[in-house]
Amino acid sequence: MFTNELMFKSECPLVEEFHIKNIVGALERKQWVFGGRVTTPGGAAFIDTTLLTLSSGIIPRLDHYRVLVQKLNAANIEEPWISSKTSTGFRVNGDVSSLYSVVVLGTEPIPPKSQKKWAKDYCPFCKSQGFDGIVGSTLLDLVLFAFRHTQSGGVDAVKFATEMTMKNLTGQYKGQMGGPLVTVMMDNTYQVNITKSTSGIIVTPPYASSLAVDGFTLNGEAGETYDVLVLGQIRF
Repeated sequence: MFTNELMFKSECPLVEEFHIKNIVGALERKQWVFGGRVTTPGGAAFIDTTLLTLSSGIIPRLDHYRVLVQKLNAANIEEPWISSKTSTGFRVNGDVSSLYSVVVLGTEPIPPKSQKKWAKDYCPFCKSQGFDGIVGSTLLDLVLFAFRHTQSGGVDAVKFATEMTMKNLTGQYKGQMGGPLVTVMMDNTYQVNITKSTSGIIVTPPYASSLAVDGFTLNGEAGETYDVLVLGQIRF
């Protein structure tokens, strides 16, 4: 995905300012990534939420967006899904009294009187790298990253410092040197989405539990491989 031989912070002051090693380019203006957690009540298997709530009061509406939802701390009884989707919010459907991790990626409408320039019009780095725009976040140090994990047993202790090393990510982060790209999160409120990436039926739905600043417990099937996406604030 990345081919730049230099650390991006050497070319883009924003990367240095926000303590991240890379940025993600976008093809649309004002594209956001944010997330949060929602809990279905005891008497219903669904809960309605708004973009404004999930973005901590920053984003009231989106022109179009995608939603990822993952149950935490227990396996799915009913596979979660999204319904009643509008420009301001949506409904998370799943199990009664359950905690869900939600990630939203969407594009904010461009009002007629607002500035219509792209990120490449402001940032020489974006222009040189072919980025029309960049994906923004709503919090300082908010980072979206992913890795692939193969279960040694039904319950594995996943550590960011181990999963996010160059040994495990060879070829994906060319030019990035030093230690693990992520070692510790700011707290344990980050979002997790887990998808099985090997063939065969899902016998045990995967889920994350015991979330901690340095990692979490991945519950699944021994020998199966999972794609894991994490969104949250990093400490280092």
